[in-house]
Amino acid sequence: RANNMWTPEYFVRFISFPASIDGVTVPNDDGTFDIYLNADLCDARRKECLDHEIEHIMQDHFYQEQKTVAQLELEANSA
Repeated sequence: RANNMWTPEYFVRFISFPASIDGVTVPNDDGTFDIYLNADLCDARRKECLDHEIEHIMQDHFYQEQKTVAQLELEANSA
């Protein structure tokens, strides 16, 4: 799945999260993803968060059990 020819299908939803949470991505059984962004973020931070969550999808982070969450976050931030 982690190749440059794959274009993921995702749905972005805005919900109220605690201030400490900017966004979360959930893989669905049908291969799509739901990206939940904190509705209270400013537009610039919302775009940064969306880019970060898409990077998790593109790097196949939801199927890499051998890596820690900290490693996955670093990878998504460095792209």
